[in-house]
Amino acid sequence: MNYLAHLHLSANSEPIMLGNFIADAVKGKQLLHFSPGIQQGILIHRAIDTFTDKHELVREGKSRLYPVLGKFAGVGIDLFYDFFLSMYWNRFALVEKQEFIRHAYRILVANYGVMPPKMQHLLPFLVISNWLGKYSTFSGLRQVLRGMGRHTALPAGGDRAVAVLEANYLQYEQEFLDFFPLLKDYLTKSFSLDF
Repeated sequence: MNYLAHLHLSANSEPIMLGNFIADAVKGKQLLHFSPGIQQGILIHRAIDTFTDKHELVREGKSRLYPVLGKFAGVGIDLFYDFFLSMYWNRFALVEKQEFIRHAYRILVANYGVMPPKMQHLLPFLVISNWLGKYSTFSGLRQVLRGMGRHTALPAGGDRAVAVLEANYLQYEQEFLDFFPLLKDYLTKSFSLDF
């Protein structure tokens, strides 16, 4: 899952959203420097990543992406799943997508000072480029991948992964539609989150 899914899977809790957003930049026990709600968001993010990385459906999708993205195939799958979440937003969310995105940006910007430097660096690009709003088209997905190539560890040229999505669209779509409800059910049971 990438940023849109992690924010959505925060059950509309501001501290959980913030923790879920910054989690990749918080290593080990660094989470103890944050409030309990943000800590919970970090732990939820880690649980999402673990559940996702171990699931057979996700591993199948990664295997098709590995020739293009190598060790970053998991990042590609995360973005593909944000793409499908954006496409099927009304099936999985009660709040209108653009309203949710505006709300998420407000929360993130308001908490800029709490974020680790890595996320402080990324946030302006994410908001100004409207990454959360671009996930729903192939061209938008390419733009996000190019942006990640400039501002994260993802290597340049990662936008070629979109060709893999286009060539295997129905397979990726079905894998997402089968997997995402399982992930939400896992989070509901493990963290008592209400979606």
